[in-house]
Amino acid sequence: MAHLPPIRDHALADAYGRAVLAVVRADDDIGLEESLRLQARLRQRLGDGFDLEALLLAPAITASELAGLSGGDPFRAGGMHPGALAHALVADCLAVALAKGHIDEREARALIEFARALGLADRELLHQAPALRPWLAR
Repeated sequence: MAHLPPIRDHALADAYGRAVLAVVRADDDIGLEESLRLQARLRQRLGDGFDLEALLLAPAITASELAGLSGGDPFRAGGMHPGALAHALVADCLAVALAKGHIDEREARALIEFARALGLADRELLHQAPALRPWLAR
């Protein structure tokens, strides 16, 4: 898992969980393997107190909304640098999406949008996630 301490800031944790869900839901299907991996990754990232049911019922979040919460100010972003948040998001979303054996084009495009909004350059994204190469080349 990408090095990032657990997200303790409630608003940022909620937004992060909603962002992971936005990516893994992009293909309109969360299978059993993805669901189990999703729960495990969010528990590691957000702690045992996260409420998956509440996240599933929460409104969708956009990449710009998440970027606005992270803002580049570590005090405003619950102590998280947007770049670190982006790397964690990429790691977690890939782990969940790849639980089914591949990443769908819609998931890839959603993940790229979130990563870019958090300031991750395509070069860094490609280095961390070679599976995204087909969608970064376009």
